[in-house]
Amino acid sequence: MIKKIVATIFLLLVAGGIYWNWRGAPPWVRIPNTGILTTQGMMTCLPHRSFELGSTMECLSGFKDDQGRYFMLRVTDPNYKDPLKLPVSGHIEIEGIFTPMPDFNEKYLYVGILEATKITKLTSTRTSI
Repeated sequence: MIKKIVATIFLLLVAGGIYWNWRGAPPWVRIPNTGILTTQGMMTCLPHRSFELGSTMECLSGFKDDQGRYFMLRVTDPNYKDPLKLPVSGHIEIEGIFTPMPDFNEKYLYVGILEATKITKLTSTRTSI
């Protein structure tokens, strides 16, 4: 009986891992509904989907919000027509239109595309010790 319970738990964990890898977000990450979204976080490289050992210098710029969700960005904010002027360090707020990941992405993990209509650099209220 115990062996059956352990085997069942193991199979559920494996199935959850496969689903997480396929969907692009762990099950505890809440994927927002389609529509207008305002969130805060930092610009970062999107994480790779591959579980292979090793690293790469390749970086697809994206956004990680304070809830741990990664977004691919499509910037339409007129103040940032030049992508080199995006605030790459520090905390920012992004307002825009969210669309869940349209299909399986073989290379990167992200929950969807955020069309950033307004980007605001936030002043830090945190202090380092």
